[in-house]
Amino acid sequence: MALPFQKRKERFTRRGHFLALLSICVLLSLVATSAAPRHRHRALRARPTPAPTPAVTPIAPTVEFQALPGEDNVGRGETITFSLFVSNKSNVTLNKFKLNVSDPAFETVKQPTFPPTLPPFGNVRAETILKVGDKASFAPHKMLLTLEYAWDLGGGQEAVSAQSVPASVQVTRRFEEEAKGFPGGTAAFLYLLLPIIPAMLSYQFVESLRKGQVTMPTFKTEYVVPAFFAAVVLSFIMLLAFNRDNGLNYSDPRVFIAVLLTSLVVGALVPGFRLALGAWRMWRWGFDNTDTPKSYLRKALLAPGTPREFRRVTGNANGEEWKGMLLKQPNGATVLGAQLGVSPVGEPGEVKYQERLTKLTTDVFDADGVLMDRRQLVKMVESNDLNLELQARVMRGDVPINEPVVIDEVSGFQQGNAAPQPQPLIVPTN
Repeated sequence: MALPFQKRKERFTRRGHFLALLSICVLLSLVATSAAPRHRHRALRARPTPAPTPAVTPIAPTVEFQALPGEDNVGRGETITFSLFVSNKSNVTLNKFKLNVSDPAFETVKQPTFPPTLPPFGNVRAETILKVGDKASFAPHKMLLTLEYAWDLGGGQEAVSAQSVPASVQVTRRFEEEAKGFPGGTAAFLYLLLPIIPAMLSYQFVESLRKGQVTMPTFKTEYVVPAFFAAVVLSFIMLLAFNRDNGLNYSDPRVFIAVLLTSLVVGALVPGFRLALGAWRMWRWGFDNTDTPKSYLRKALLAPGTPREFRRVTGNANGEEWKGMLLKQPNGATVLGAQLGVSPVGEPGEVKYQERLTKLTTDVFDADGVLMDRRQLVKMVESNDLNLELQARVMRGDVPINEPVVIDEVSGFQQGNAAPQPQPLIVPTN
């Protein structure tokens, strides 16, 4: 028979075994629960990620583009034709062609005529015309001709592509090809002197016209150095004032005519002014066959360049002997005039007569009869306060001339060897 103490010990032993077994089960369940996520993460990391589908990149069609200029040299204001060739080397249809030129000195006068569409593996030829600007520099011009075209990208979309080709054109001066036949540097020298030579020729012509000996102008060798210096100065002025470092465009007829006329006018300015001034002086102060003693006196005393002293000379003209007061026209021609006498208007007993006589002998002439105030004398004569008469006439041999001045008959007058004696042009008389 078991004791109570032993029964209680057996009961505790069984209970301990049960608790131990229960603890082991709980521990195993916890371990399994904590390990399951790690295995799940490892499975997820080990699973490969699918790659994205690559986008389709469009490929531009292959196009061959060529441009050939019709000339290598062209002048300002002229046109040049380019022959164009376009070849479509793809299976895509091309359309909407457009040509662009990179050089601003060239203007597109005529755009090339392309068909509306260029089928796959097709080709086309066309022409375009370019015009050289008036300010294009005289030098080789390298430009890009760019052909733009459109093509179908798919899905209702359109793309634009372009092809470029280089081209070179030489812009030359007018007559440059002809000038190559001259010795080296001569053409450039002539271009430099072109604005100067017409000015020098017009100066010579107008100057000879002013002198009354019209001759054809010539450009002599001694004029080369001053003409070259003037041309250099003119080019420097144009460079500073107008920024014309490319020179003048003589290929433009309007520019050529403008330069020629301007040079002629500038060259004729100085002799033309002198010619106009001489013509005015001849009209105002020149002696004429119709001169009266009054007008003759005014011109002889007040004309510019009149001498302080007058002389009566003897000489020959046209095979005849002449004698008279030596005078000069404003243009330098020799004429002969008469000596004049002056007296107051009126009767000696009149008050006006005495006043005029006193004024004449005190204000106009001195006590010795020497003229002191020319303008006052002319003013009194023109106011009809004084009478004029031919005191010593012009003599043709022994024949007196009744006119105050002789002009045409004494052309080519040659003064004699005898020294002329000073004589007054006008003297007071009773």
